[in-house]
Order: sequence, then C-alpha cells, then structure tokens
Amino acid sequence: MTNVLIIGATGTIAQFTREFLEDDATIKVFPYVRNIDKLDNQSNAIVGDATDESQLVEAIRNNHIDIVYSNLGPYHMVEMAQSVLGAIQATNVKRIIWIATSGIYDELPASHQELAKEQLGETSDADSYLGDQRLAADMVAESGLDYTIIRPNWLQNGDEVQDVRITHRNDQLSGGPINRITVGSFIADLIRQPNQYIDDSIAVSTDSDEDY
Repeated sequence: MTNVLIIGATGTIAQFTREFLEDDATIKVFPYVRNIDKLDNQSNAIVGDATDESQLVEAIRNNHIDIVYSNLGPYHMVEMAQSVLGAIQATNVKRIIWIATSGIYDELPASHQELAKEQLGETSDADSYLGDQRLAADMVAESGLDYTIIRPNWLQNGDEVQDVRITHRNDQLSGGPINRITVGSFIADLIRQPNQYIDDSIAVSTDSDEDY
C-alpha cells in the first residue's frame, strides 16, 4: 500500500487526481486541507495549515506517508515550501510531487515572454508572482528529495483527458493549453509509477501546436 498526502487537496487538479486514484486498491489518499467543508469526499481527510510544519509532521508520521503531493498556490509559495520541505525532511519521506507554474525558467515562447513579465513579474524578483514560484521550485530542487516539479501549460476546463507533451527544464515550452482533468490524470499516473521524472522539472501541455 502506498500512502499519499495531498496538500491543498481542495484544488481542482488535486481533486481530479484523487478521483483517478479512488479505485486503486494499492493507493490510499489522505487529503490535507484547511477547510474540510470544501471536500465532497471527506474520507481520510486531515485538517491542517500548510504553513504549520509541526502539523504537517504529525500528518505524515501518523499516516505513514510515502509520497507527498503539493498542490499549493498560487501565492506565498516560498513560505509554504519551507514548511512542507521541512516536514518531509523531518520524517524521512523521500518522494515529493510539486505543482509550480510555467514561465518560471523564462521558458515561454518569445511571443509570450514579454507579456508574462509585464503581468506576472520577473523571475528574478522574489516579490513577483513568477519570482515567488521560481524560488519555491528551486528550494524543492535543492532539497535532496526525490522530486518532480510539474509546470502546467495554460490551464483550461474540459472533460477530455488529452494526450500530453512533456518539455523539460531547459526546453522551450511547446504544446497547447491543457485541461485540468488531464493534469490530474497525469499526476495520478505518476503516483502509481513514482519512479518516473525523478529530479526533473517538467512542463505538461496538450500534444498539439495550438497556441495559447
């Protein structure tokens, strides 16, 4: 049995991930949330604050967690990364899946890079949206854990699980906008086969040349 803690489990992508894992008898999901009333399925739910390292340590230890999937955001990412990483390191868990955002490595196509900077700030500015996301992702990458950072392309709604295109940290982002349900399905597959994309930061897009 693999025990998975989903931090920020009320997020749409996290909820899709949980749904895809529900019928897997080899995986037990523990949603970690501030407000349990936001969960339709409250089974195994743990109420806690992602910025409270002691609460996270207790949740991880008491439930013998094997994998931590962080679906936190979009703001105050550095603060939350400090807490989450501290708790994981204190409990000797090794595997973490971390949701970030595309653009943190200045990997957007040139046609979008300047607009992203105008709206979301410079990646080198810790006080900007992209800078905060980048610093938190760097903390994950430097943590010594077996990490996978996932950077979804432009997110959209939809009921279809799309084909996925992967680009890595040093690649320019390519592919089209991606459905939230597709990202949820991708993460569920990663939890089932956690030896994929270790020590990697990957962008996930739909496998098309559609521009966003």
